[in-house]
Amino acid sequence: MRIRISILFILFSSWGFSQSVVFPNEEDNDYVGILFNEERTFEFRIHSNGLSLGYNKGNILKYYLTRTFHFDVGYLRHPKEFRQNLRSQAVLQSLTSTSGYVYGKQNSLLTVRGGIGEIRYFGEKAKRRGVAVGVSYEGGPSIGIVKPYYLDLKRFDEENGVGIITSSEKYSEDNEKLFLDPNSIYSNSGFFKGLGEIKIIAGLQARGAVHFSWGASDKYVKILETGIMVDFYARKIPLLIIEQNRSLFINLYLSLQFGKRN
Repeated sequence: MRIRISILFILFSSWGFSQSVVFPNEEDNDYVGILFNEERTFEFRIHSNGLSLGYNKGNILKYYLTRTFHFDVGYLRHPKEFRQNLRSQAVLQSLTSTSGYVYGKQNSLLTVRGGIGEIRYFGEKAKRRGVAVGVSYEGGPSIGIVKPYYLDLKRFDEENGVGIITSSEKYSEDNEKLFLDPNSIYSNSGFFKGLGEIKIIAGLQARGAVHFSWGASDKYVKILETGIMVDFYARKIPLLIIEQNRSLFINLYLSLQFGKRN
């Protein structure tokens, strides 16, 4: 009899111990359904006034919560920038023009952003081939890389007294009249002109979005986000000569992310 009681006690204790390992308390239910520890994605983001390419790393903390680390490089323009097509404007420009340009543009702005954020799903992650819906948000530093914008301008050859010469120039008070005269602009000088004259402006960035994850329990990540993003810099950035410049940029954005979970 004592032997039977001892055996039952050992079995009961073993059963209780094994149960406590799986569900030691109610809070552990947060971790039910987690199949992966992290996800890594590459991101393409297009927004109201530019685009960016980025990389994201997410630590999956609970089935409804992922901590994210973000980095991207992009291009940001003034909302009133527009590109002139010289070939279609024969009245204002020479028919020998070779490429378009942005009228009144003084500088180009490249951005480097970093951030820490979270993804919070509204419910338990969808099963295979389902869609998990949630919100994402992040904030962090932003670096503005300001590069002079060069145009190839047509000038009268004062030295020889005849003919027209072309020179690559950035905007200055001395050439303002020529720089803003469509008839004197031959073309833009290309992206690489002025790279040796860049200036760095420090700033901050933040964003918030609605987040859609297809197959949230799958090994491969497919994500779409749509939301609002903000870039704020320490001072106004002179992008256009003919418009008021700003230090705050607010844009709507859409992003696609593809990657893998581990």
